[in-house]
Amino acid sequence: MSWRSTLCVTVLAASVLATDAQAQRTRAPRKKPFEALSQSAQRLKQSAADRLGFREAPRDSLVAVDLPEALAHDSVVSAARSQLGARYILGAERPGVAFDCSGLVRFVMAALRIDLPRTAHEQAQRGQLVEREVHALRPGDLLTFGRGSRVTHIGVYVGEGRFVHASTSKRRVIEASIDQPGTWFRRNWMGVRRLLATTEVADTTG
Repeated sequence: MSWRSTLCVTVLAASVLATDAQAQRTRAPRKKPFEALSQSAQRLKQSAADRLGFREAPRDSLVAVDLPEALAHDSVVSAARSQLGARYILGAERPGVAFDCSGLVRFVMAALRIDLPRTAHEQAQRGQLVEREVHALRPGDLLTFGRGSRVTHIGVYVGEGRFVHASTSKRRVIEASIDQPGTWFRRNWMGVRRLLATTEVADTTG
């Protein structure tokens, strides 16, 4: 190749690179990874909520459900126990695969078309405060755990002194007892929140 040809190629390449650099500088800023997917998922969730009649669980009040009380409680218990054995993964909300504690609670309450916030701290502020005694619990009550004023864990009461939760230590969804003195759960049991409007008697088998 002659020096003239080499010069032409070099000038052409420099021109292309300069044009590309200018395009890079003037190109619109890139969106954050998964931003579009997140927005799409939020729209889909809202659409499903509108169609199915999901209700956001309000603060300091109960949510009435269009089911007999016994059936409503059975639905919550069945939903909770259906996920036993699913893996614990922080931030997960994948039925049959993996949950974290608040993701599991959201899934369970969705069985009654009740929409909860995502974190345990936020969930612990919904519904009505209930006496922290096993004899006062009803299936579907949310049990909160933590230290001081900070809620770090949450589970769903299923009756007979037992609750279902996504365990960080066992790394899976398990059923455990709240009626056992001396356990971590008894020592760090902060409170109870009731979401379901019901006139049933309290659970007396625990």
